[in-house]
Amino acid sequence: MPRSAKEAHDIDRVENNTLWGNAIKKELDKIEEYNIFEQSESIPENYTCLRCIMVFDVKLDGTRKARLAVDGSNSPSFIDSYSIVVAPEHVRLAMVAAELNNLNMEVIDLGNAYLHAHTREQVYTVLPCGYGTLTGKILIIRKALYGMRTSGARFHEDLSTTLLSLGFRFYS
Repeated sequence: MPRSAKEAHDIDRVENNTLWGNAIKKELDKIEEYNIFEQSESIPENYTCLRCIMVFDVKLDGTRKARLAVDGSNSPSFIDSYSIVVAPEHVRLAMVAAELNNLNMEVIDLGNAYLHAHTREQVYTVLPCGYGTLTGKILIIRKALYGMRTSGARFHEDLSTTLLSLGFRFYS
């Protein structure tokens, strides 16, 4: 498993393929599509530098996955940082309850979920070698990236706002 974008490209060269390169390109295309970064000529005052890393995985079907993430250990600390992970048992329980009550159920997988939400943190990064046209540039982080302490909270806010605008209501 590669430990950096540069190492992933080196593996592709040795194995005479572009599997990791394609995965990196796909991730960087999403980063560009969602306008995650704003390029800057200089480091803004009072901004914290966060190291970004590419995390790699091989999926069950053998395809390669690359995900740009932040090393969150240096991320500014906020009170509203949390993770919104749903346990698989709870999903199954909801499906059983829907079936027992003859309810229709719709399920979606929101790809690149955090990239939909804006961050409040004042942070930037400079990507190392292996990130194409973004390599070496000062990049202000505008959207929630995986690894940032508040990404879960920002995504929750964004999703809640969208659902409420569509007519969903919260009941307690």
